[in-house]
Amino acid sequence: MAKEKKPMTPEKKKRLVKALAVVLAIVLVAAIGFGIWAIPVKGEANAATWSSSDAFRAEDTVMLQKEPGKDFVILNLTDIQYSDALDFAQRGYTKETIQTLIEETKPDLITMTGDQVWTAFQKQSQGELIQMIDSYGIPWAPVFGNHDGEGNADKEWLADRYLESEHCLFKKGPNNIGGVGNYVVSIMEGDKIVQSLIMMDTGASFDYSDTPKEEFMLSDAIDNKTQEYILNADGSRKQDYFGTNYHFVTKEQIEWYKWVIAGLTQQNGGVMPETTAMFHIAIPEYHLAYLQWKDSGYDPAMGFGEKREQVCCPKINTGFFDVMKELGSTKNVVVGHDHVNSYSVLYDGIRLTYGLKTGDRCYDDRDLNGGTVLTVSDNGVQVEHKYVTVK
Repeated sequence: MAKEKKPMTPEKKKRLVKALAVVLAIVLVAAIGFGIWAIPVKGEANAATWSSSDAFRAEDTVMLQKEPGKDFVILNLTDIQYSDALDFAQRGYTKETIQTLIEETKPDLITMTGDQVWTAFQKQSQGELIQMIDSYGIPWAPVFGNHDGEGNADKEWLADRYLESEHCLFKKGPNNIGGVGNYVVSIMEGDKIVQSLIMMDTGASFDYSDTPKEEFMLSDAIDNKTQEYILNADGSRKQDYFGTNYHFVTKEQIEWYKWVIAGLTQQNGGVMPETTAMFHIAIPEYHLAYLQWKDSGYDPAMGFGEKREQVCCPKINTGFFDVMKELGSTKNVVVGHDHVNSYSVLYDGIRLTYGLKTGDRCYDDRDLNGGTVLTVSDNGVQVEHKYVTVK
């Protein structure tokens, strides 16, 4: 015979109501907290603009001193892509990669060529990354990639956090040339410029819908992959390249670059210094460089590294490479973006290098993990990849 259920006493009812109220309060507080945590934030744009008639001032650049007779070591990290703040458990691989690189290379400067963070909770992810990098006490200089600013913080807000960091050299740069974070870091011996790094933001995606469709007719396959035409600045077709819907170096950035080179030359007593350009998205010449290297039978005197995906350059070629070649100052270009490309090829007197991807976020090949080391000596810049194996 079934036991008769006793009715709940008033005291038990009170305790149950209280327990439910506590649970609901906790859920409500957590929901509100999460909502505040996830609210998108925006920063203020830099008020400074640029004109080619502006005087170049040495104080507008960041200057670091190189010890005479000693190499200056730059460690470049790229596509770290610290992801959502909910991803704590999977960051060990990336953290160990960065720590190993710093311990083994002992850099004087750390650079980052974009996509430091990605996906939804970027303000939290960037905070974690800044705290880690700043803790090493080494000057560091980042540029933005196409994923930075996609989540709950725009690039202006992320830039403000860089500016607040103790050891970060980032500058927002002028607001009228394209991107956030066009600035210069000069490595000095006394008052002489040994090497200047031209840091540039190449933007994110670009809407090509207003461009006539016939300009993007598919060409013949090269390397068994279909390619698209790249446009010159005047709209004419140049040559067959890979092309994707990513932004390009703007004409205004190119004019700013010319102004910077002239200003650095003046600052350097009339002698044009050697420079390195650092940005995220490859320019179309990266594909031409690879084809030339391939035609050479992969001559080790020309290049090293791997090509495991297409060159995700923009569809428009604004002529930045031609300007660098004409001026003769920039001898190295370092980009990121294409995670499983790691090749570095000397092309028309300029070494075009894909930085080695750092960490396992987004897509990766584990044998292409690490960073890229630029060693500045009295004989120029030597570029090599530093590979890291994480067990």
